[in-house]
Amino acid sequence: MQKKETGVELQKRGCNCAQATLMAMEDVSGLAPETACRVACGFGGGMRAGELCGAATGAVMAIGMALGNRTPEDKQTREKADAAVVEFNRRFKERFGTLICRELIGADSSTPEGKKDLAEHPEKKAVCPTLITEAERIARDILAGR
Repeated sequence: MQKKETGVELQKRGCNCAQATLMAMEDVSGLAPETACRVACGFGGGMRAGELCGAATGAVMAIGMALGNRTPEDKQTREKADAAVVEFNRRFKERFGTLICRELIGADSSTPEGKKDLAEHPEKKAVCPTLITEAERIARDILAGR
C-alpha cells in the first residue's frame, strides 16, 4: 500500500493550497484524489482574489464532506457541520489572526502588483506549507471530537 501524500508534498507537485489540503484529507472526505483536485481547483489563492485562504477552504470542504447534510431537509445534520466549520474558523483565526489569504501572505496574488511582489519576495509564500499543515491538523482534530 502506498503512503498517502501530505498536503505539503501535493503542493510541491503543483497543487494549489485548497487542492493540497482537500486531497490530503481524502480519508475523511471520501473524495477520490482526481475529484478533490478538480473541486478545489478554483479555491487557491483565496479564490484567485486574495480572499478566504485556500488551505482553510480545502479543510472546510473536507469537514463538509465528512459531516454535511445529504439532503436539503436534513437541517439537524447541517447545523452540526456548521458548528464544526465555526469551530474551525475560530481555531484558524486564533492561530494565524485571519482567514484572508492576502493578509496571511502579505501580498494580493490577484493583482499584477501582488504577483510581482510575490515573484520578488518568494519568502512571503513560505507560510503556505504551514497553513496547509495546520488547516488539516485543525480540521482533523475537530472531526476526531465529533
